[in-house]
Amino acid sequence: MRNKILYIFTLILLFGFLFALASCDNSTSDNKEYIVSFNTNGGTEIEPQHVLHGDRIKKPDDPKKAGHVFVKWTYSGEDWSFIKDFVTGDMTLDANWSSNSYSLVLNNNNIDAGSVSGSGNFNCDSKVTINASANAGYAFAGWYNGDNKVSSQENYSFNMPAENLSYTARWVANTNTPYKVEHYLQNEADGGYPDTPFEVDNLTGTTGTLTNGEVNTYDGFISPEITQVNINGDGSTAIKLYYARNLLKFGFILLHDEKSNYDKNFIEAAKTACKNKGVQAVFKTNVSEDEKCYSTAIGLVNSGCIGVFADSFGHEPFILRAAKEFTNVQFAHASGTMAHTEKLDNFHNAFANIYEGRYITGVAAGMKLNDMIANGAITASQAVIGYIGAFPYAEVISGYTAFYLGAKSVCPSVTMTVRYTNSWYDETAENATCRTLIDTDKCVLISQHSDSLGAYSVCESKKVPNVSYNSEYTTLTNSYLTSSRINWVPFFEYFIENTLNGNKMPYDWCGSLANGSVEYYGVNAGIAATGTLAKMDETANKIKNGTLDVFDTNTFTVSNIGNGTTSFINLNVIVDANGRVTSYLADVDTDDSYMGDTQVIEDGVFKESKFRSAPYFDLRIDGITELKN
Repeated sequence: MRNKILYIFTLILLFGFLFALASCDNSTSDNKEYIVSFNTNGGTEIEPQHVLHGDRIKKPDDPKKAGHVFVKWTYSGEDWSFIKDFVTGDMTLDANWSSNSYSLVLNNNNIDAGSVSGSGNFNCDSKVTINASANAGYAFAGWYNGDNKVSSQENYSFNMPAENLSYTARWVANTNTPYKVEHYLQNEADGGYPDTPFEVDNLTGTTGTLTNGEVNTYDGFISPEITQVNINGDGSTAIKLYYARNLLKFGFILLHDEKSNYDKNFIEAAKTACKNKGVQAVFKTNVSEDEKCYSTAIGLVNSGCIGVFADSFGHEPFILRAAKEFTNVQFAHASGTMAHTEKLDNFHNAFANIYEGRYITGVAAGMKLNDMIANGAITASQAVIGYIGAFPYAEVISGYTAFYLGAKSVCPSVTMTVRYTNSWYDETAENATCRTLIDTDKCVLISQHSDSLGAYSVCESKKVPNVSYNSEYTTLTNSYLTSSRINWVPFFEYFIENTLNGNKMPYDWCGSLANGSVEYYGVNAGIAATGTLAKMDETANKIKNGTLDVFDTNTFTVSNIGNGTTSFINLNVIVDANGRVTSYLADVDTDDSYMGDTQVIEDGVFKESKFRSAPYFDLRIDGITELKN
């Protein structure tokens, strides 16, 4: 028993000793101090903390770092909580950051010199590469931030700082970039220029600056003006200089330009005639019928023209005035009326018997009307032609009367309605007048003495047959029938040749079918009646051989006789019991009163353009109605 008590006592002492020993160890761990360091990864420094075993770390202020935003602290890659996590030993917390994004703008101080790339938005500290590529004729001079040079490298790499950047690429132009000045001499045979230059000047200069070429001098040629141009960096710059032969010059004054069918006809004829005669044509377009015409004529004379021609009726008084001042220069004018009364040796009127061409194309119109009647498209009483006239002048009246008589020669029931636009060229007015003739006046075929395409487009859209003037429009397949024109080449060649030779010319010159000054085109087979072209040719031959007179008074009547008081139409006309004209005094010698002065009826024929070249037929015959717009 005693031994058992002793054994129990010994165990108690042993357990007490062990408990005391354990208590001593715990007291040592609880009091141990550890060092907690902070790795800010480039941010502002944070002092280490001394923390007892099992204690929490005191959360420091967030560190700062340029271009970054602080996110969190981690320990060994794991998020650290300053509330839930405790220190058990020395340790280092790592700062985690997110990068800010900054813009990089690249500028180019000369876009012709090269190109740049690499701009955009980049995170702070990210690697950025910007590129500059010089064009031919330039070299890269560097990247600049303002006036500070950043790098000379075309391909420049760096880490994005914590700020927006703007870099500018600068360039240096090469100073020895090649360019050429090529000199071309006009061919004598065809008036053109060769493909290969007569002479080449090989020069150099600074890329992007103006050339410094010079004009050469060649005997027998006119030296052109030179316009200096910028030098291309690739060496492709070539100034081409064309030296015209020192030809005698003829000037041409035009009311409009090539958009007008009327003026285009003159321009093309003048080019052909001048080329054929070896002279130079000088064109002045869009010259109004006023003082501008006079000053233009003077300018042509002062530029060396030995002959001057004007194409519009209203130009005449201004051309005449210039002719009186410059008697050593020949002047000519289309459709004018004054030359035969002014009797100047250097002033001439010119025209052609376009009424012959109008009559022939009228035959084509009449045959088309017959075809429409036969097909039941219209009745005989509905065979109404619409005619768009510019002005109620003799030139226009003569033309539309001849056209009507040609149509009537094959289609006896035809009538005509005429409306005026009061302008030689007004596309809007011609378009509207054509619509009125078709829609209101019920005209089934259209023709015109006007110069734009205004009527043609209406006829094409409405599929109404159209007889054109001064040009051929075969592309208008729904409407184009045929056309006529004055061919001015014969007169221009005549005028040029006689001016060059110093020959005296008549006051008036008038061309015809016989000498090729009046032409008519072929027909649109898809619209024209069968046999139309053959009939047109037959009619033309009769006119040429004198067996057909366009204004034969047996083919028309006049019933509206003016009294000189309330009506001034058809004054000075005498008709027989059947309305046939037996006598008419036309206003040939134009004066301010516009009174008749010349008997123009001979052997039952109105002798148009016999007593002067410009038309003077202004009778209003039966079957034609003039309406005001």
